[in-house]
Amino acid sequence: MSDDPKEEELKQKYYELQMIQENLKQLKQQAEALEEQGNDLNAALKAVIDIEKAKTGEEIMVPISSGIFIKAGIKEQKNMLVNVGANVLVKKDSEKVKELLKDRIKTVQEYQKETAANMQTLAKRAVVLDTELKKLVSEMKDV
Repeated sequence: MSDDPKEEELKQKYYELQMIQENLKQLKQQAEALEEQGNDLNAALKAVIDIEKAKTGEEIMVPISSGIFIKAGIKEQKNMLVNVGANVLVKKDSEKVKELLKDRIKTVQEYQKETAANMQTLAKRAVVLDTELKKLVSEMKDV
C-alpha cells in the first residue's frame, strides 16, 4: 500500500472507472439482446395477426430457421399451441396469444428502459471519475 494518499486515491478511482467500463459493456450486450428479443416478439405478434386474417386451406410460408422456410397450409387459425415450459404445449386462442405476446413485449420494453437508465447513470459516473482522475494526475505532476 502506498504512503501517498493521492496515489492511493488515483488507484481507487482508476479501478472504479475500469469496473464501470466493464459494467457498461455488459449492459450494452444486455440491451442488444433485449432489442433482438423485442424484435422477435413483435415479429411473432405480426405473424399471429397475419394468421388470423388467413383463410382455412390458405398456403403460408413458415420459418424453420433463419432464412429457411417451408410452405404450409392453414388448418385452423383461431387456436394455437403455446409452450408453457418443459415441452408442454397448451392450446390457446389467438386473442390470448396476442395478449401474451403484448405482455412479453411490455416486459422487454421495461427492461430496456431500466437498462438504458443504468447505462446513463454509469456513464455519468464515468465522466466524473475521468475528470477527477485527470485532475489528480495533473496535481501529482505538479508536485
